[in-house]
Amino acid sequence: MNIGIADGVGGTFMLSRSVFCRAFLLLLVFLIQGSLPTEASAKRRLIESPLIGYNPSSYIFVVGSNFDSVVPANSGGAINSCTSSPALPAGIQLSRGCVLSGAPSIIAGALTYTITASNSVGASSAQISIRVVPTPTPTPMPTPTPTLTPTFSCMSRSYYVDSEYGSDSNSGSSALNPWKSIAKVNSVRLNPDECVLFKRGSRWRETLMPNGSGTQGHPIVYAAYGPESDGRPVILGSVDKTGTSNWIMENPNIWYTQGVKWSLDSFGKYPGGLFHDGFGSITVAAKGNLVSNWQWWNDPANSRAYVYLDHNPGSHAIEIEQRNGVGWSASAHVLIRDFEIAYADFGVAIWQGAGWLIENVFFHDIVEDAIHANGSNPPSSAGSVRNSVFQDWNWKGHNRLVFDYNNWGANEPYMGYAVHIFQSDNWVISGNSFSMLNVRTAMDSSPIALDSGGHAKLIENNTIDGNGRILKGATTGIMIWATKAANGTDPITVRNNTIKNLPGLGIIVQDFGNYSFQGNVTIESNTLIDVANADALDSEMIRIWTNYGSSGSIVVKNNVIVGSPTALKTRPAIKVRNSPKVQILNNLMMNSDIGLSINSSSDVTARGNVATQNRSYAVFNSAVLHEEQNCWNGTIFGFAPNSTTVLENPGMIINFTAKSISMPAASPCAGKGPIPAGTTFSWN
Repeated sequence: MNIGIADGVGGTFMLSRSVFCRAFLLLLVFLIQGSLPTEASAKRRLIESPLIGYNPSSYIFVVGSNFDSVVPANSGGAINSCTSSPALPAGIQLSRGCVLSGAPSIIAGALTYTITASNSVGASSAQISIRVVPTPTPTPMPTPTPTLTPTFSCMSRSYYVDSEYGSDSNSGSSALNPWKSIAKVNSVRLNPDECVLFKRGSRWRETLMPNGSGTQGHPIVYAAYGPESDGRPVILGSVDKTGTSNWIMENPNIWYTQGVKWSLDSFGKYPGGLFHDGFGSITVAAKGNLVSNWQWWNDPANSRAYVYLDHNPGSHAIEIEQRNGVGWSASAHVLIRDFEIAYADFGVAIWQGAGWLIENVFFHDIVEDAIHANGSNPPSSAGSVRNSVFQDWNWKGHNRLVFDYNNWGANEPYMGYAVHIFQSDNWVISGNSFSMLNVRTAMDSSPIALDSGGHAKLIENNTIDGNGRILKGATTGIMIWATKAANGTDPITVRNNTIKNLPGLGIIVQDFGNYSFQGNVTIESNTLIDVANADALDSEMIRIWTNYGSSGSIVVKNNVIVGSPTALKTRPAIKVRNSPKVQILNNLMMNSDIGLSINSSSDVTARGNVATQNRSYAVFNSAVLHEEQNCWNGTIFGFAPNSTTVLENPGMIINFTAKSISMPAASPCAGKGPIPAGTTFSWN
């Protein structure tokens, strides 16, 4: 039988019924799928259910950024509709053909989604894992304060380095004739005002070792050149083990890679770090302990790294930490600026070098300390860290979820800090951003730590956000521990910092008799919100524990100190223990367990403070409180309020959603505390 089809101009085409049916079938599939398959596949697609799969099955997307469409393989029938359970993160689109596209608009933890493809015949499902991470681009930092204005100019000579198009046989004297490697840079001794400029967007897997020293006001400079849109020059402390050919399966789910070198740290351990798709893995003590996906073990004897995984690890982006980013270095008056430093043991390691300035550097995924300044004779002195971004350090402590207060020595090998000033003097730490995004630990991972004689004359305008990733333990937002505020150095000032979402301590000044705080410490105009909320032992928002230091004084003034929204799990807002000469002036203490706790023979003056929505205020164990002109709202233990003190509710209004606190104009506590009556205080 033939079928006639009008051609639109007065004639007809004659087609056999079989040809017409085949053409109609192809047209129908085209309308459904948007493409023309073979005739055999078209028949199959109309009589079979879909059979889909995604390869790879795990994806990491960046919030706010479009990603390449994720298209499933389908060896079954045509797909008419597609669903996801649970719903995909906002901003990710799922087409009728089960294609993922778009730009996620929210951050989301790793979660498994079941994607179901259907047609009139049936359905099939495939599972994919999706995690949405923050953009790694650092957020804009505050303008440096007038006291921190030194910059750099290459007044003497500049060298250029380009990892992609450079050559170490070039002169390096221009961007058209650059060197290629950091090894070449390390071989050249620099003089004051000489610069080495690294091309933006280039990447190096080497350690920068400054060679030579500058002088005060005339540093040697390591910085960037090229359009800012190209990103930062990147120094990676890792070896790339991406690619399935890099991994060998020893036993089912047990994989290893070769050619990795491990070094003992100062605790006699091999810290190391293995990162998959930008996320640190969980280390175990022995190969036999590898039982869950992404657990890993280092094998120094055979230069191997082992991973437990149900598929080849090389199908993911794998970085294995092998070295520092910069240093150890004893050079003096060095400027490090505009770099990204990642997957390193230490980001920048300084030994005895004076006058370092580390500025506008993005540190992330550091195994131990992002910055470590050390050296006691002479100390690493007069350095600055400013306007830099720190995300996720101390990966060696990741997943260690219990802190043993009775055995600090056992915990110490798993401690790590963002800025660690150890036996060093007169540093300035200003305008930096610190956040924990993926590391989850109870080990001490303090963002700013002055340790064992370490000293900073100024810590200001920093933002610290624990994001709830730090568990109850020893982590402190700003830790001033056994510091050397003495011997002619400047007093320590901690001011205008914001610390939030941190279950650990907020700010501590503590000494077990090492140096006895012979100098002065001032803690002023800081904002602490939802800090020390994990109900941990010895956890306070501000702790003063100087162990009877005799000549220095501690002043805590004009701070806004607010506990968690529930107020039930927050320890004291301010606790003073074993400390003479402490002044607590014009602070707001709110939403805590004990607003003010004075203990163990301390001698404290408290004046002009507002304390409300706290359970109590207490003086214990032979401590002395000189108290006047305060506003206490709560139960009082161990002292009789002065006649100038108001014992009424100040009427403070706090809104955690709007991030604001208001004091009514008619408050009975007007004129006290850091918030003027009739005004509203806000935080970010």
